[in-house]
Amino acid sequence: MDQTIRPDSIVPGARPRRRWALLLAIVLVACGGSSSDVATSNPDAAGSGAPASGTGPTASGPTPPPATAAATLPRWSVAFTDPDGRATRQGLSPGTGLLAFTAPTDQGPRARFFDGQAVHELVDTAATAVAVNEAGQVAGHFQSESNTDLFRWEARTQTTTNTRLGSPPDISSTAQAINAGGVITGNLSARRNLPGSAIRWTPGAFLPQGLAELDPAPPANSTGLFINTAGAVAGVSDAPGDQVHAAFWRAGAADVLDLGTLGGAASAPAGLNDADQVAGQSSDAQGNERAFLWTQGTGMRDLGTLGGATATANALNASGWVVGTADTADGASVAFLWRDGAMRALGTLGGRASAASAINASGLVGGNAETATGVPHAFVWTEATGMLDLNDRLSGPGPGVLQTVIAVADDGTVLATADGGTLVLLRPASRP
Repeated sequence: MDQTIRPDSIVPGARPRRRWALLLAIVLVACGGSSSDVATSNPDAAGSGAPASGTGPTASGPTPPPATAAATLPRWSVAFTDPDGRATRQGLSPGTGLLAFTAPTDQGPRARFFDGQAVHELVDTAATAVAVNEAGQVAGHFQSESNTDLFRWEARTQTTTNTRLGSPPDISSTAQAINAGGVITGNLSARRNLPGSAIRWTPGAFLPQGLAELDPAPPANSTGLFINTAGAVAGVSDAPGDQVHAAFWRAGAADVLDLGTLGGAASAPAGLNDADQVAGQSSDAQGNERAFLWTQGTGMRDLGTLGGATATANALNASGWVVGTADTADGASVAFLWRDGAMRALGTLGGRASAASAINASGLVGGNAETATGVPHAFVWTEATGMLDLNDRLSGPGPGVLQTVIAVADDGTVLATADGGTLVLLRPASRP
């Protein structure tokens, strides 16, 4: 059924115990951002502890780029809006910007898919759409009062496959991500709201593959949050000592690698690329949150800060570039880009705070930043242009003030939110 209706919000993740890293990781994926995604000034944000590597630039607004530099960016036009909707970070396909979302109705949430021309309702029952790939395969889960049931929907055939296949009715499964081959990762539990295990579901398989936890003692809990093209999974798992650590499951294998921490009790991933690099955040020995980049060869690397005590990674691209938010020496919280071993501040739009939440393969960064009046506006950033207000790059009327960027596809498609939480899909309207 095709209708032009609205997307929705709620994307339930796995049902973890009360551990901050596991909760944080699932919130990051479900909301398409992080705790620092809405830029707010906080003079006390630096906390305590000695600054790590990195410089300490101020958070004052950047010098406006010359007009010739701004001209290297396209202008964007509005392709789709929904005043009530929310989409997950992985609800935007990474290459060409197909959109999976969920719409509230009187009969409950409905999973939907926007192919650039029309909106498709995936199933005629309560369901949530979580992620989509370039083939138009949508991962999500059916919802009932007692459980959730993972499904995959195919745009090509307009059909849905789910994982119940005769499973006991109290088994719950949720989707978190889908890769280019249609393989899904998420969580499977004995009952809704109880601890469960990370899973990898391959097309054609009778049941999802259960993935090992770091802590073998029940009731251990784990969740797959990201999956790359080869099928490797990054997520979180309970670890011995009442800790929660970022975890990595190799492609095709169920055994788990502990990514460890930076000296604290918890870590969580924020992104995974096809080079098996994982970005995320970890507590250090002083209890500060720090951004990290992990590889199998180097282990977990602290990315430093901008002169303060804390940093949060929000996204990772194919080249291993990481974006997020870090404290400066004067206590501001500013968007950063980490690449080639160095962290740099991306500035603001005139205020004291900003947060980078997305980056594509070419290095186009999106996020939000305070203006001189303290109002958050969505921004885009490139090496050539610096930080620009996305509201100033629209080719026609917008749906209100664009406030933050959720995701950026490799073709330049931007998923953002505007006033009141309106979901907005923007397509490049012109090229320089």
